[in-house]
Amino acid sequence: MANHIQTIFNSPKELNSDAEDFYRDYWTDSGVVKKETIAKNRAIIGKFFPQGLSGKKILEIGVGGEGGTLLLLKDNNEVHGLDVSDSAISNCHRFGINVTKVNLDSGLVPFQADYYDVVFAFEVFEHFANPQHAIEEIRRVLKPGGIFISSIPATFTYHWPRLFYADLFEKGNYEDFLIINEFRVTCFNDWMIHNRYGKYKISPDVTSWSWYCLSEKLGSEDAQGYFDAGLHFWEKRNELGIRTRPIEAIDLFGKSLKSAPDKTDAKLYMAHALLYRAINGDRDEFIKRVEEIIAHLMTRDGGTNIEYLSRLLLINVEANRLGLQLIHPDDYNKLKIKLSQTDGTKAIIEEINREEEISAHLASCQL
Repeated sequence: MANHIQTIFNSPKELNSDAEDFYRDYWTDSGVVKKETIAKNRAIIGKFFPQGLSGKKILEIGVGGEGGTLLLLKDNNEVHGLDVSDSAISNCHRFGINVTKVNLDSGLVPFQADYYDVVFAFEVFEHFANPQHAIEEIRRVLKPGGIFISSIPATFTYHWPRLFYADLFEKGNYEDFLIINEFRVTCFNDWMIHNRYGKYKISPDVTSWSWYCLSEKLGSEDAQGYFDAGLHFWEKRNELGIRTRPIEAIDLFGKSLKSAPDKTDAKLYMAHALLYRAINGDRDEFIKRVEEIIAHLMTRDGGTNIEYLSRLLLINVEANRLGLQLIHPDDYNKLKIKLSQTDGTKAIIEEINREEEISAHLASCQL
């Protein structure tokens, strides 16, 4: 019977934020990779790269003692692996795979910025004590538009060890983590394996073994990408309709404007989002941007610009909800009537009405 490579499931060592000692002998010393592992890695490559990978610069984080996807990609690409485990590195070297020992909780990826076309990290982030440092290094070495493919164990999957930041590995939280770190998430699914909970009639989130995520690094000039990322957070609300992530939205709208200062939708949403700084006393930038909207309207025949006027009304509704008055109620009503009498504004008026309903509901909750 072949002596397959496998992980050590019961270590006497204690896992903490300095993981190097724990993972030193994590993999058995053998030269035989399980057929199931090769089939899984071949399926991953085929899923995300149906045309194959050739002539690419590829990095795998936590390549492991079986050579990861690099075992299948090394002949036609420039590949490199990182791992903290001495036993993993020893095995990979026998397979002819270049692997460097790096503890990515604090160490640096030993390559220049914008170097790699593709980075893989499968079932790795749950092992990091400092996932923020790791994602920043991955982003640094990826080319703009480069592909980052990662997977995380689903909530009820047995995956040992998984000690740090448990909530990060809920699907939505991990997606937020990637987006706030300037990745465009283009695919997130559980296409491969399901665990033993699958026989019960329960949520797919429970029966999934792993979530696989394909994302792209946003380039510094990708104003639309940053704006879309800002909208992702701006639209998050709780059951009462209160926005829960406006500050994250501000950060990303700002990056969009840095790339394209005249981008109209980014300017308008930035003005709106800055309301959430204004209610905490930081009003100068918010007032400045609202005044710019009003000045624009004054130079456009008193409010014929639908995009600017509708955003001003929406800001006013939300400002009132949060205790600030920007427009006198009589003036607000006149502007709303003017907008409603303009062709093509039905959807906008409906949105404004929904925001007014949220305000009324919140007011009733305070009684």
